[in-house]
Amino acid sequence: MAALLTVCAAGGLCAQEVPEHVVLQRDGWQQNIEVAKKLAVREGKDLLIEFTRAKGCGWCLKLEKEVISKNEFKEKVAKDFILVVLNYPHDRSKRSAELKAKYDDLQRYYQVHRFPSIVFADAGGRPYEMLSYRERKPRSYLKDISAIQGKRNRRDAAFKAANSEAGAAKARLLEKGLADLKRGYHRYYPEILAKIAEADPEDGSGFMAKVRVDEVRVGLGELLRSHYEAKDYEAVAGAVEFYIIENRPKGEALQMALLYKIQALYSAKHYTSAKKVSDEVISINGASRAAHYASLLKKRMELLSSEGK
Repeated sequence: MAALLTVCAAGGLCAQEVPEHVVLQRDGWQQNIEVAKKLAVREGKDLLIEFTRAKGCGWCLKLEKEVISKNEFKEKVAKDFILVVLNYPHDRSKRSAELKAKYDDLQRYYQVHRFPSIVFADAGGRPYEMLSYRERKPRSYLKDISAIQGKRNRRDAAFKAANSEAGAAKARLLEKGLADLKRGYHRYYPEILAKIAEADPEDGSGFMAKVRVDEVRVGLGELLRSHYEAKDYEAVAGAVEFYIIENRPKGEALQMALLYKIQALYSAKHYTSAKKVSDEVISINGASRAAHYASLLKKRMELLSSEGK
């Protein structure tokens, strides 16, 4: 609230707020991500996607006033990016169900958990970096964006170099191309991950093992969300079993999946069953972080069982 009042006092920005249900209009910015992708392909640019709230978000208003509205910022980023703005109001009751679902899908796809967030993606929509609000001048943001573009260029250079290699050398170059990206973004590059797995089926670097763990975390997170919200821990355990049968994770990825089952059984106070699953996790690889966590849970459950709880 203090930040919001500061912005209002500084320049009347609050008077420019739009009604919460309205899709935010801004000169030179797109609101349709698919149209933006086509423009990006046509013009040879990347996407800069701002997830914001046009009303009731002090940090969003500060970013708009201090950075985005400045000519220094607008002129520079428009040369390299197709600009997209997506408004996420607190009250979306006046929006159509279709529009709400579309915006929810975009927020989930780009892993946006706070407002404002600026996502950088290539013309195909694959993200490679994200920025949030920081109290800085436009020039500092432009410096950050330049560094982000460097990451993007290194990604593409490594992918290109991998085309001339084979086997483990090819895999390492492809991994190098993904190295600057957040681990959570790796799953947006399925064709690259497939090439890594094909080039180095033994996974000499352990890179693909980490990818599989992330896949389990994301997959089960989506699958189990409604069961956790309903506190239906029996359903959680059953859904994990179904996921394991369908996807057949191995190694550390399997351990990660089983941890969800342990937690569900623990929450349902099925300690005997949960301890058996803990032993299964530990038997797969006793030195992993998952095994360490399973051991801690097992000790906790043994204590609770001895106390009759």
